[in-house]
Amino acid sequence: MKKILYVQSRLRSGGPSNQLYYLVKNLNANEYEPSIITLSPEEEESDKPRFLEHGVPVHSLLLGRIEGLLRGGDILKKIVEKHEPTIIHSQGWRPDLLSAYYLGAFPRVSTVRNHAYEDYTMKFGPVRGRVMAWTHLQALQRIEKPVGCSQSVAAYLKSHGV
Repeated sequence: MKKILYVQSRLRSGGPSNQLYYLVKNLNANEYEPSIITLSPEEEESDKPRFLEHGVPVHSLLLGRIEGLLRGGDILKKIVEKHEPTIIHSQGWRPDLLSAYYLGAFPRVSTVRNHAYEDYTMKFGPVRGRVMAWTHLQALQRIEKPVGCSQSVAAYLKSHGV
């Protein structure tokens, strides 16, 4: 049985959680054993119950954003080592950073859904956005299989050395 461990910030209702749900829902249960680790506490609009109803275990580190970046890597690494996954699949800025810098002993893949510089700058402002974009692209270079969700995102990643 191959264990797939998904690392998410949280399971907020919406596009990324929907996509993750369809991934785990359509896995061959005779070959794959999915589980999820979230970094932060769930909000009211959470898809966590949907994953649990489908039999996917969800463990949360229950860390805030800053605390997660400061302490989350070591905590995550200890949990992952006990889990012994076949592969780790992360998506998003925080999960990708922690995967890149703490989980290098495991095969990893990341799903990328944005043009980092443009999207982060628009959402977080010019200074914070550029720092986040740079750190995310640097982290993705340390993950074996970063996958763009479209040809446009894949080309963007390639143009930035990922």
